[in-house]
Amino acid sequence: EQKYVYFPKNRDFLAMPKFTLAGMGSGKSTWLLNYANDVVSSGQSLIDINFVNECELAYAIKDIHNGHIIIDLSNEDNLPSLMLPEIKILDTDNPSQRRKKAGNCATEVEYFINSITSKATDDISTRMGQYLACSEKIVFIYNGMKIKTVFDILDDSKIRNEWINKAIDSEVYTEDSYEIRKLRKLDEDKSDKLVSGVIDRYSELMKHETFQCMLESDNAQFDFIDIMDKNKSISICMPEKEFTNKAIKDVIITYLLCRLRLAMLGREDKDKVVHVLIDEAHHLNRSLDVISNSIAEPRKYGVAFCFCTHYFKQLGDKLEDAVMNVGGHFILLKGIGESVFEALKYKIGEDWVYDDIKVMEDYSSFNMIWIRSQHYMFTTKMLSPLIDSSGRKYIGG
Repeated sequence: EQKYVYFPKNRDFLAMPKFTLAGMGSGKSTWLLNYANDVVSSGQSLIDINFVNECELAYAIKDIHNGHIIIDLSNEDNLPSLMLPEIKILDTDNPSQRRKKAGNCATEVEYFINSITSKATDDISTRMGQYLACSEKIVFIYNGMKIKTVFDILDDSKIRNEWINKAIDSEVYTEDSYEIRKLRKLDEDKSDKLVSGVIDRYSELMKHETFQCMLESDNAQFDFIDIMDKNKSISICMPEKEFTNKAIKDVIITYLLCRLRLAMLGREDKDKVVHVLIDEAHHLNRSLDVISNSIAEPRKYGVAFCFCTHYFKQLGDKLEDAVMNVGGHFILLKGIGESVFEALKYKIGEDWVYDDIKVMEDYSSFNMIWIRSQHYMFTTKMLSPLIDSSGRKYIGG
């Protein structure tokens, strides 16, 4: 007699991060599609950030659930503007509330700008960071503002003074405000060295057609808060053959994850669980730092990261440390390397050995499910691949 294992519908349980470790040919694609299908079928929100092959998973979800949204970033018309629509300035917001929201934006924008690196870019010093933050804070007291404006303020004294005056006229800042005084000092910098590291990154973005389009665009394309609070499902796709430059892909995903963090703060109904799916996370670089900084917080906001990789070392030290130090669910598919098992051995204890995984049936998993501050461990046979009305697999077949 077959017995089935289900994730409980408890909100805190579902919002725990999930880590799937899988080798080649282990059935990972089948597992991910079954997971995504269960999420959407249950009426929960799914955000799939997809850059694997031709984004087959995204289109398989769409075939099953017609309402699933696909944003294909290889189409220039779909590229989102570099703005932050998840933070909204309300007519009822007082100056203090507007400054606080602008400060939240500034944190994410600075992180995004720091992710833009090359051999030609200088480090952003503490002093540069101060000027950058001041520029961000006078821009994002308004709705619909673009990151390009932040660069323009630092790069052009005429634009800078226009925005300084605008900020003072808004009565959110005064002539004596730290941000205003700091920005005024930039007029004394004739060599532009005070913000050179920031402007270098602006120049780096402008080298690439993709980022030129994003800097100039006025269309945010989507709002993560809308996706989360209305239980929508979306795949944001970057097909490998179109996004061959890993650095560009990494910067775009860093931007998306920064917007996601703002949505975690701003969403209205944190009791609704949102599932964020990132396959082959080891192909990223700076983006992983965003995850590592947020991985311990999503349950607080009802956001569950679910991402897959081959082994922990691919994630980098920072994210690996975060993964090991938070309670979460680990799913090890058959074929996983012994190093993964050994990395988790201190959690697993002495009741299981690596050979227990080696002798599992094909398309099985060793599961470590976090319940009441401890892991419960067991093996399961994976669900069969989903098939369409003609008997064809939606993915992998």
